[in-house]
Amino acid sequence: MSTAGDFEKARYCIEDALSLTAEHGHFEVLKWIYGTQTYKFHGHWSPMGKAVANGHLAIAQWLHEVKGERCSAEAVSISAKIGYLEVLQWLHSKNLFTSTRASMRWAAIKGRRNGEMAARNSSRNVLD
Repeated sequence: MSTAGDFEKARYCIEDALSLTAEHGHFEVLKWIYGTQTYKFHGHWSPMGKAVANGHLAIAQWLHEVKGERCSAEAVSISAKIGYLEVLQWLHSKNLFTSTRASMRWAAIKGRRNGEMAARNSSRNVLD
């Protein structure tokens, strides 16, 4: 006979598995877990948030389009700080977040740095 504690343990295991697969980009495993059950995530860090914060655009797109998930402002800020500009552009195009000044400042800084590095690399190639 199962108890309420067993249910909580099982829920934690499922949520942990969903978060970890999204965080580490294991797309096929994530789809399999979702395909075996109808489950709505209840934890603080959703799989969508983990995917966004770790730059896994395809996973974020799937989670939104198939599962209707959204992400937190915290996940967007982390994505911006790291410089996942494609993820931010997609989120913005789908109107999935309200940008904060901090997240846009980080995105601008990262975008400028990426542009400067690309320019340096291309000028090195010309000089080589």
